[in-house]
Amino acid sequence: MTFLCCGFINDTLITAGDDGYLYIWENERIIRRIFAHEGSIFALDCNQKLGFLASGGIEGVVILWRILVEPRSNIKSLDKLKVYNLRKNLHAQAAVMNPEYNVQSLCLGYNRIVVGMRSGTILEMPISEDSTKMVRPNVDKKSKIRKWMRCIDHEVPISVAVDMVSQRVFTMTSAGLFTVWDLLTFDVIFSKDFHKVAHDIIAFKLQNKVLIVFENDIHVLDANVDGGYDELKEYELKLNKISDVKLNSNERLLGVASTSSLTPEVSLYETEDGFAKLSTFYGFKASIRYIDFSTDNYYLQCEDNLGEVQLFEIESSRIINTDAIDFDLEWLGEGLRSYSPLENVRA
Repeated sequence: MTFLCCGFINDTLITAGDDGYLYIWENERIIRRIFAHEGSIFALDCNQKLGFLASGGIEGVVILWRILVEPRSNIKSLDKLKVYNLRKNLHAQAAVMNPEYNVQSLCLGYNRIVVGMRSGTILEMPISEDSTKMVRPNVDKKSKIRKWMRCIDHEVPISVAVDMVSQRVFTMTSAGLFTVWDLLTFDVIFSKDFHKVAHDIIAFKLQNKVLIVFENDIHVLDANVDGGYDELKEYELKLNKISDVKLNSNERLLGVASTSSLTPEVSLYETEDGFAKLSTFYGFKASIRYIDFSTDNYYLQCEDNLGEVQLFEIESSRIINTDAIDFDLEWLGEGLRSYSPLENVRA
């Protein structure tokens, strides 16, 4: 059995398996197994403030759960609150073979669940019947499913982002189709086909720009007065194979993990008036799979494909050991939940 995704609710680890079960952990061991789906569970999202979690299965079903703790025995379990059947009357075995019904990802909000299917379709379902809090596109009254959008070229959307004022949604497909949608009407505002394999898009939060990451280059688009987007030549980067890209919290630094001449490296670029290289970090044993900035913008975390993690001080470019840090670090991304050399560095 393989765990495909995981999440935390009130410091309780919950994992989803390819056997259709959800697993509750405590003290690094499984304490309960709950049957959830008729097939692999590829999507799991937790909302700490609500105390809810949602799971999505390959058979076309999304389930909303809450965690229960028995007061006297302190035994933990999951209570099934709501079931969303996306496959309608189709049998589970038939739905598993149809990408239109395979749940690939989901996001659990305050009164909605947004679901991404393998086919590229994005669906929205309400949690409660209070529709005053919801965006109101066309509604399927029987299933309570609101269809949002479908990527134009039917390719799998590999990245989604929202602009700085939460008015537009950016999507990028694996084939390189970049599309901008109006968040209220879901009309297409702008689209551009780059005709090459894309990896990610990152929306700037402090300015109206969006960064697009391809296999070997990076582009930045800026919104113009006509409602479209212009490419900024001063923000173009051409590199060898790119494995991860991150912006720091004040968006003045861009970190890029790449491999040049079989040598893994992580470079930092200033972003004020275009990309200007600030420093480069070497000495990695394998290619870099993940980088992250601390929220105070002082540290950079790099994890390679062997699972080894190094922590760098950005200003001095030196490697930092955890015994030199007398406070907890917070990271912009998920960071690391557990890694023995970095035990006092938390996500």
